[in-house]
Amino acid sequence: MEPWGVWGVAIETQDRVKISQPTLLNPQTGTYSVDMGTYGIDIQSALVKQVKAEMAARDMRQKDMAAQIGMQTSTLSRYLSGERDIPMPVVFAFAEALDLSVIELVQRAERRLSGEQVQ
Repeated sequence: MEPWGVWGVAIETQDRVKISQPTLLNPQTGTYSVDMGTYGIDIQSALVKQVKAEMAARDMRQKDMAAQIGMQTSTLSRYLSGERDIPMPVVFAFAEALDLSVIELVQRAERRLSGEQVQ
């Protein structure tokens, strides 16, 4: 198989595969993955900034947040520094600890990403 290359999303029809949007082909598995550009990185960065802002608004230290969500302070620090990606269960835990819905937390992060002023 070819090395990783940019392709389109494979949409199978009866007699052929139609390519419709950019993706990456993994030659080892023969599978495709959608290229989302930098959105995932950008939204995670905005989410980190929003969590920090929400914590500051509540005078909540990392030690307090870590204890509330049942996590080591060092692990929380890695998430909030961008050293580690934040898994979805942790996003849910952040929202709960901040007394927000996950939707509200992510919407605030998205508004921050789009340049709007967010608390």
